Amino acid sequence: MQILEEVSDGRTNKQIAFTLNVTEGAIKMKMRAICMKLGAKNRTHAVVIARQHMMLR
Repeated sequence: MQILEEVSDGRTNKQIAFTLNVTEGAIKMKMRAICMKLGAKNRTHAVVIARQHMMLR
């Protein structure tokens, strides 16, 4: 959820990785998993789906 929040705020994978103290590759992998679970085509679509399901503010 924190990664989706960061994406919805317009942050890049690199910025999110720095904030969470992980590698950029780890964020890419997690975003890929999030997109698959939500059935999203990309990170922006994932945020839209999450908002529609009231998962994000």
